[in-house]
Amino acid sequence: MPCTNHNTDWLCSPDGAKAFTSKFGSNVELVIRPFPILVEFVPIHLNTNDLSALREIEHKNALLTGTIKSARWIKPIKWRSPLQWKAHLTLEILKPSDANQAIKNSLIVLEPCCSIHKLLPEPTWCMKCQSFKGLHFTKECKKLDDTCGTCTGNYRIKECEAISLDQCYCANCKEARHAAWDCECLIYLEKVR
Repeated sequence: MPCTNHNTDWLCSPDGAKAFTSKFGSNVELVIRPFPILVEFVPIHLNTNDLSALREIEHKNALLTGTIKSARWIKPIKWRSPLQWKAHLTLEILKPSDANQAIKNSLIVLEPCCSIHKLLPEPTWCMKCQSFKGLHFTKECKKLDDTCGTCTGNYRIKECEAISLDQCYCANCKEARHAAWDCECLIYLEKVR
């Protein structure tokens, strides 16, 4: 069966999923993997645990009921500033075509139109040696000294005195004029793809 939007829609429907899995026996279950998107600057009075709030977002944006599987705040509520009134949100969308539509057209969430981005997974990053390549975290790092993420000096980033791009050097790609934490670094971009 060729992969088309029609086939995807059928497979994601309860009847389609049941018909598909019935061909494989009773121990098979079809799990639909949602597509996460990042919604920026959402008013914080949105109740992400209220399904009716998700249905309202779908309604305001002409999405089918049930398109949004779940919502959660990027940063825990307890870490918010008392003066904060907007925050970033992750929405899980069931179909890639709906996620792409939301990214292209943005979404209305509690009145304002919010910008949307594909939620990229963060690569494993050691904060001691600054490596994206080693697939380890700080506590497993074999390097004896810290490496500054801004200039590659042998100290922690909070001790760095670099104040211009000319003083930046990436510990990953070994290029000047950007830091290891720069999201435009080619090594970083390679890891998130």
